[in-house]
Amino acid sequence: MSSHDDFLKAKEYNKQRILKISKNKTKLALLDGPKTVINIIPCGSLDSKIQYEFNKILAHSLEFKPLGLLNNIIEVSRSVLAVGNRRNGRNECYTELCKKGIIEAIDTTLLEPVDGKLIPITFFEERITHSTGKYIEILKYLRVNTPIFVFITLIDADDYYIPRVNSNKRLQKEQMEYHFVMDNFDDEIEKKLEPYFSTFRK
Repeated sequence: MSSHDDFLKAKEYNKQRILKISKNKTKLALLDGPKTVINIIPCGSLDSKIQYEFNKILAHSLEFKPLGLLNNIIEVSRSVLAVGNRRNGRNECYTELCKKGIIEAIDTTLLEPVDGKLIPITFFEERITHSTGKYIEILKYLRVNTPIFVFITLIDADDYYIPRVNSNKRLQKEQMEYHFVMDNFDDEIEKKLEPYFSTFRK
């Protein structure tokens, strides 16, 4: 099977996950409102019988945190390593790594309406860049197959705006959905994300 076929499978997998998340069918019951979702899918992982060991990550203290960077929930089962954050009894976010090497991160804090429904661009970029880079480092440590397909999706953020000096700009499709391919582990995350972040500055 070609990497293009794998990409199409990964794209469909992401699509189905987004549909479930948008209906609040998530591992933990998350806060209502807009969500930022990152799905990272190594080539061939959806069909592979390879099972990666979580204890390697735990033993070597690799940074595995939610997009919000804080975590007070850790779950380790036979099939999933998950971390999340709960504040005042409510789940804000969680990130999970399954045995096949697929990582899914869901967060409700990056799009919190602090100053109205405006995207906190600098904060948003920093969190996405940092966390995605750390997730890729974990997959590198596990020696998953490349290329790796990365999907970023904003859910229920249609009425959010990009801050502008004169007039704020409503989010467009190009900001709601983005994907890129890590051909190998030498690729720079910042360069892969720049086309996405640049759409917020137009």
